[in-house]
Amino acid sequence: MKKTFIIKPENNFTDFVEFASQENIDGVELLIMKPTKADTFSDLAERKRILEANGVGVSAVSIWHYGLADPAGGLSAEMIKRGIDYAGEIGADCFYTGPGEPDCDNPTAALADCYDEWESLVKQQGMELAVYLGHEGSYIRSEAMLADAIDAVPNLGLKIDPQGLIRNLAVDYPNGPCNILYRFGANLTFFHVKGLSRHRDGELEPPPLMDKLPWGEMFGIMLEHEYDGWVSSEPHGDYWDEPANRRKAYIRHTFRMLEPFMAN
Repeated sequence: MKKTFIIKPENNFTDFVEFASQENIDGVELLIMKPTKADTFSDLAERKRILEANGVGVSAVSIWHYGLADPAGGLSAEMIKRGIDYAGEIGADCFYTGPGEPDCDNPTAALADCYDEWESLVKQQGMELAVYLGHEGSYIRSEAMLADAIDAVPNLGLKIDPQGLIRNLAVDYPNGPCNILYRFGANLTFFHVKGLSRHRDGELEPPPLMDKLPWGEMFGIMLEHEYDGWVSSEPHGDYWDEPANRRKAYIRHTFRMLEPFMAN
């Protein structure tokens, strides 16, 4: 498995790419949050230069708050196409976005109607396609809806985030993510990691293995599904999100803890 972490739009791109190089982290993940027609993606050439100068790859590019099954002629489809081109040009391994929130009676059928065409566009650029679950841009908000989607689209690639499964699909805490990975792990395309510990009066979001989620069991399930892809650290929560030195500490802790599980 390969190490990566999220660079958010507001983060200093050069600083975090240099950090990845210094820490021997294989790549970085780039989030694009609800782009508009005014977004030109004009930073491509400079970002490629910075990545190449530091010997750092790109694990994934994602477009958030839009989805594949949204109307074909709308802004969502246009931004996703531009995102795919951007991801391909910058050399990403994976492109992911939402499955969509189509205004129809059967969103799963709408996803099935368009998924192969989107996957073909992504594969032409040498990447894998995945969808995120929950959040704006995704109609998939329960395990039952996910099961229906995979029945209709057996090749559906999944970006899975165990904490996100608990928050956005309402799976049981703390063991529900294991059940999802056991059931749908063959579709796992990209894996996010961030911790979660719930206490009597609140919760914390420390790095993995410093929390209460069963990471060892999850990685054991992933091994039996022969997942050998990216593991992306996502500093999350009020304490870890900012400033930059805390984000970097979170990423360091993540891979110091998880690296034994990631060995081939």
